[in-house]
Amino acid sequence: LLCSSMLASAQNSESYNKGKKVIGADFSGSYSNDGNYEFLTASTTPEFGYFIHNNLALGVTMNLEYLYQMGYTRVNGLQSLVGPFAKYYFNNGIFASVNVCILYGLQKSESPTITFANYKSTDLGYSISPGIGYAYFLANNVALESCIQYNMLNYTTKKDGISSNNSDNSFGLKIGFRVFL
Repeated sequence: LLCSSMLASAQNSESYNKGKKVIGADFSGSYSNDGNYEFLTASTTPEFGYFIHNNLALGVTMNLEYLYQMGYTRVNGLQSLVGPFAKYYFNNGIFASVNVCILYGLQKSESPTITFANYKSTDLGYSISPGIGYAYFLANNVALESCIQYNMLNYTTKKDGISSNNSDNSFGLKIGFRVFL
């Protein structure tokens, strides 16, 4: 009974019709402590899209993330990713998505005892993030979405006039709301 009510709530294919709009936001965060450092991140990702074909939405997304690290040094950072997304909704509530974004970030590190640990840095790069998720409709045009996403991030960090190339590959879980207009 629970499975059939979930599937019935997910099947709202009129929301995915050509010409409809979708707006929404995802929220995520993490905390970890390895004994030497505490890490905290919090992010929000608003998006706006337009269904160019039944079930296929194209749009723009922006991720804003705050990073805090505390240990021997204290690091505060702010990072933004902006770019297009594509999302295909199947009629059973499952969707596939991908976004390609440009990254810009700022970080500041401070240490009361280690002078070389005091610095400011900037990051510039890009990310590619494919994912698969599920849209659970709470009402005819409002859905709660969850998505497992693989994030490929490549960026260059500039610190004290020196550049270094970096990459980060990770999986993440996003949860958010969508309104279909």
